[in-house]
Amino acid sequence: MKAAGIEYQKIVNRCIYVCSSINITPENSLWKVIDTSGSNLTNIPIVQDIQYRDRSIVLNSGSILVLSDLHIGRDEASNVEFPLGEQSDLVDRVDMHLTTVAPEEVVLAGDIFHEFGRLTARSRSTIDALEDCCHAHGATLTCIQGNHDNMLAEWWTGNAHESYVIKDSQTVVCHGHEIPSVDAGRYIIGHEHPTIRIEGTRHPCFLDVQCNESDVLVLPAFSRLSPGVVVNRMGKDAFQSPLLEDIDSITPLIFDSSSEDILEFPPLAELTEYLWCTWCDLRWFNRVV
Repeated sequence: MKAAGIEYQKIVNRCIYVCSSINITPENSLWKVIDTSGSNLTNIPIVQDIQYRDRSIVLNSGSILVLSDLHIGRDEASNVEFPLGEQSDLVDRVDMHLTTVAPEEVVLAGDIFHEFGRLTARSRSTIDALEDCCHAHGATLTCIQGNHDNMLAEWWTGNAHESYVIKDSQTVVCHGHEIPSVDAGRYIIGHEHPTIRIEGTRHPCFLDVQCNESDVLVLPAFSRLSPGVVVNRMGKDAFQSPLLEDIDSITPLIFDSSSEDILEFPPLAELTEYLWCTWCDLRWFNRVV
């Protein structure tokens, strides 16, 4: 997949050519790069201690890796004749993050499993392999209960958290399908599987939003078997989490793995109107050139 920033700048440049009334210049493009190297962390939405990774984040100066919505067992539920390589894909990508970041703890923010009513041998093998991978890198594993995780207790002997408070911070990690029981200055959630569609391609994205006096960061699904929910033109009632009320202020963020930059887009109230105009303009453009 091409870098999201390149794709988005391509849209901007074509719209400058097609529809000058949009009044966008390269200096006024609708995305900006947020430097995550440490020198410009004050520009990162929400707080300073987040490091964005591919479909995951790192908190507390690199000590905690957080990922959500693994949906282990989705390949078995897909009614395909051959396995889709779910286990190797999940384990290899978690191993890559553990090697790169070397966290002390891995937090799974809910919907660890996909099936509501059964835990198959293949799903058990996958979660066992993930736990072994974490332990091999010296990281502990923390599990948060999601709405799909009815069978979590069949495998996990530890405490399955409803809300998990990050030590020495005002951050709470929860799945996001219900109002958390713990008050916090910031919530890290999953549940929504957000993506943004740019020129017909879906890109997994983070969502940055305010909820009352708290900051909320929505993680994309870590599972690549989930197609994701396109947020470009979603209405208020389309979001499932009760923490996502002020949808016009939701800011999508895309991690560009080629440059390890975060690309910040405008709030959805501005972005949906722009991308709709862009889509119409590009249809006209493709007809006349």
